[in-house]
Amino acid sequence: MCRSSFRLLVPLLLLTLFQMSGQKSSAYDQQVYNNLLKSRDALASQQAELQKAYDETQKQIDALNGKLTRIDTYLKQVNSSLKDVDTALLYAKQ
Repeated sequence: MCRSSFRLLVPLLLLTLFQMSGQKSSAYDQQVYNNLLKSRDALASQQAELQKAYDETQKQIDALNGKLTRIDTYLKQVNSSLKDVDTALLYAKQ
């Protein structure tokens, strides 16, 4: 749900709450009920969009974590090899 839709949702929710607080006997009025259903549908839609964005972001993070783990492994191997070569050079001078 985009920001403009969310901005439209807030007044609708406030109107519904105002109607519900004004008259207890009309709290279940059909108009109020319909407004609540619209609000719920809008929130459910927003939840689905946010969940999709979350899932896509999590996949990207997982892929980057995998890449980072591989790079870390290669870096450790290179550091170990570099240390071995430095040690060999030190003994070669003696």
